[in-house]
Amino acid sequence: MDKQKLKQCCLDESASLSEILTVLNAGVFGIALMVDQRGSLVGVFTDGDVRRAVMDGCTLQDDVKEHMNRDFTFAREADGHLAALALLGENKRHIPILDEQGRPVDMVSLTEIWKLSVAAPDLAGNEIKYVADCLATGWISSRGKYVHEFESKLSEYFFSPEPSAGQAEAGTLAVANGTCALQLAIAALQLGPGDEILVPNLTFGATANAVLHAGATPVYVDVEPDYWCIDPEAMKAAISPRTKAVIPVHIYGHPADMDAIMTIAKDHNLYVIEDCAEAIGAQVNGRQVGTIGDIGCFSFFANKIITTGEGGAVTSKDPDLLKRMQLLMSHGMDPTRRYWHLMPGFNFRMTNMQAAIGLAQMERIDDFLARRAHLAARYSKGLGDLDWIILPQKAPWADRVEWLYSIRLADHAPMTRDQLSAQLGSLNIETRDIFPPLNIQPAFGRTKEEQFPNASAIARTGLSLPTSVDMSDQMIDHVIASIRQIEEKRAVSKDMDKG
Repeated sequence: MDKQKLKQCCLDESASLSEILTVLNAGVFGIALMVDQRGSLVGVFTDGDVRRAVMDGCTLQDDVKEHMNRDFTFAREADGHLAALALLGENKRHIPILDEQGRPVDMVSLTEIWKLSVAAPDLAGNEIKYVADCLATGWISSRGKYVHEFESKLSEYFFSPEPSAGQAEAGTLAVANGTCALQLAIAALQLGPGDEILVPNLTFGATANAVLHAGATPVYVDVEPDYWCIDPEAMKAAISPRTKAVIPVHIYGHPADMDAIMTIAKDHNLYVIEDCAEAIGAQVNGRQVGTIGDIGCFSFFANKIITTGEGGAVTSKDPDLLKRMQLLMSHGMDPTRRYWHLMPGFNFRMTNMQAAIGLAQMERIDDFLARRAHLAARYSKGLGDLDWIILPQKAPWADRVEWLYSIRLADHAPMTRDQLSAQLGSLNIETRDIFPPLNIQPAFGRTKEEQFPNASAIARTGLSLPTSVDMSDQMIDHVIASIRQIEEKRAVSKDMDKG
């Protein structure tokens, strides 16, 4: 490690509380090492120790010798680095390594073995119990009770326990993954060669892939600058005589302007397939996404708000569409006559084990959404005064959900998005770039970026921060503090360069 950093953390055991606070405020390791005249470690100080000292009446000028923590964890240099790493834990984030004379010679930190990921699933509910039941009973394929129970739970969530008259035939089908959901929707609407389907230029590639695999033509549309979803006015301008459908993507948890989109679609006789992969639980004027267009498509990949590992679902209020999708997703077989195929179909079925995980996840979806909302609010509060960071926005008609907390860097930011990402990565904080525009990718046909200024700007400057539901407030604060420290260090470096 950097010996200079270690030296900055060491203080004489008779140091004052003010000197202790100076070391802790520097934020090198979050710990002050108290050494005697021989340089041997005799105690440590953390923020908690400072609070306890103040409560005991210690002032800034007082000697803190009697308040230091002498019952601290340390590692011996002779035992090796791996032995020191084994001592780390949630409550032991930094451990000093001592030589034979008890002098600090190194420090190990939790960041060496722990990385804060962008998104990780929370499987602490009934997931293991339900999957174990699948294994015990042998129902591990697409047949089994959990598929039906998961579909019922989803339908209840999307359409409420007592659907209105217009939703009496509404339903949900669980499928193998979110891309299958999109492909199934396109196939059920009988879209294919010669047809154009409008797709926002800012989305994951699966949206365009599903169109291309159907033989249809994706037509890319720019997005709104604030909410990042398909721009209704740009959508209207892109409609041609061949346009048959639009796939609005509720991107990063913010719903598209479905009222405007549905009006335009009705005027031009277009189908509407909602891509809700990142937005389960989001609403438009009180209506759940996935229940507004002709078909809603969901993804339950491991990084989504709820997960089945891989997996997805389709929703519709049209009973004929539901029946057609149910037929298509299982090889086009007549459900009343085994091995009798009524149409060319797919194998898009979800397994009973996936559904078991999904059911357990749905039991806690409200908790997941609430926790993500809390994390997002904490991020926004902690970063809100940095004028070079553009926080996630919310339209007045929208109830967004926080799939990934995603920011943008303003034009006057002290660094680029890539520089911030690299700096956070060096601190073991994973980030993720916003999706690159479809139109510049080889698979989807290269065109000029100038045609899509909003998608291009968002992709160039956008960054997703860690948003896992199991993140503690302290972890969020660590990310916030790290961003601030990166900014401060760049400012100091810039001033030194001027000098």
